[in-house]
Amino acid sequence: MGEEQSNNEDPNRPVLRRGNQPTHKQSASSQPAQSASRSSASAPSTQAKSAKPGTIQFIPAVSDAHGPEPRPYLFEMKPDEEQQYRKKMLALATIEVQKKAREMTPVMPGAAPAKRTPARTTKAPTPTFDDVEFRAFDLWNTNQPVFVISANAHLPAGSASAKTEPHTYFITLVADADIYAELHNLLVEVTDKQHLDEFPKLQLIDAVDADGDGRGDLLFRRISDAGTAWVIYRATADTLFPLFEGTPSKMAMIAP
Repeated sequence: MGEEQSNNEDPNRPVLRRGNQPTHKQSASSQPAQSASRSSASAPSTQAKSAKPGTIQFIPAVSDAHGPEPRPYLFEMKPDEEQQYRKKMLALATIEVQKKAREMTPVMPGAAPAKRTPARTTKAPTPTFDDVEFRAFDLWNTNQPVFVISANAHLPAGSASAKTEPHTYFITLVADADIYAELHNLLVEVTDKQHLDEFPKLQLIDAVDADGDGRGDLLFRRISDAGTAWVIYRATADTLFPLFEGTPSKMAMIAP
């Protein structure tokens, strides 16, 4: 009788329940792990609030029982400072879209080369932007911002690359700021639906600590005609270099 009573008081004794229901102890122990993995990404809740209804939201989670203390990688800015950097990033994006439009202008076989006109009389069309996503990260915990902007860029009809109807490009641009608040490109990807085989589209997911060294890395989803893949970039002072590049898969293809 005494042995049966001691077994009933044992907190680790098995408990039978109808159906697949976790015990209170299991639920409590799983909660910290879930919170830690979510905190390794930089404020997904902010990202979710800005997402359009019906869009698919990707939220990364990194699990490492012995890694560094997880922290967000967001770079905090005042509203006017954020608008200032956003405007500068869109100015850089305008230059890159105009450059790509000139490179992608189709030339018919046998056509005579276009006549050159003086630079002062040639004005490149100015793109308009929508679906703009602008984010700022403090990847090195040094209060040195890295900015990422993604957008759809539309060139007006009648321009060199849009003879009869507006043409849409997708741009992802990553830049950092020097001590004078001047921006410098780290990565530029500009493409359109007709060139995804050659120039994939990059969709920013978030900043994560991919290898547990305490530094933030940029996680992107790469979309091409071959399928989708994941790529992780590390930011340096003058460029981004890939830490990981996945193999494109049609199985993971989701409409961009």
